[in-house]
Amino acid sequence: MLDIMDMKKLLILLAVIYIVFSSSASASVEQWKAEAAELYETIPTIKSKVRYRAFWMAYVSYKRHAKKDALLVIDYDASSLSSRAIAIDMSDLTIYKESIVSHGKNSGGLYAKKFSNNVSSYQTSLGPFVTRGYRKDEVADPSWLKYPNAIVMVGKAPKLNGNAEKRAIIAHQAWYVKQMGNRLGRSQGCPAFPEGPEGKAILEFIKDGGVIFAYSDQLKESDII
Repeated sequence: MLDIMDMKKLLILLAVIYIVFSSSASASVEQWKAEAAELYETIPTIKSKVRYRAFWMAYVSYKRHAKKDALLVIDYDASSLSSRAIAIDMSDLTIYKESIVSHGKNSGGLYAKKFSNNVSSYQTSLGPFVTRGYRKDEVADPSWLKYPNAIVMVGKAPKLNGNAEKRAIIAHQAWYVKQMGNRLGRSQGCPAFPEGPEGKAILEFIKDGGVIFAYSDQLKESDII
């Protein structure tokens, strides 16, 4: 059993470790932000497709969480009828694909304005997600699944998207991802892509360790760092 002096020494050691770790993490973030700024200014294709704040936040999240060279940035402040999902091949920093993408039906109409991490909110969640494989490969009986090529998404920001798996938030294709009146068809909170080869290509590109970054100006820097 530790005596008082040993306990004090242990607490001091833990405090030092925390300070060193925090400083190191902060230094890494600043380095990644600097890298993002330089890349953004030197790669016109990215600059023309992705807003700077969305890019640097997505880049930092990619550096922190990615397990493959794939990044999908979704700018939910853009119109749902626009190609607001930008897939970036991080091995050579080229735009792989662009696509329309649905937001949650309770997030808004033409524009997504409300976001939530709550179960049954039917709203989109913001922040970084890391993908796994096909959902059908992770369930005992895949026959009941609506979307056979859906990709599992794991939220990496607990307050923003930590309930992603509990909410069954997945990246998938759906028939309703098309113009309906003055807006795009909406999901129950998932990023849903059009049926056909384009939507399928994005899912194949991002699955198994890619990062999906769901952006809005409502995000704070402290939300992801």
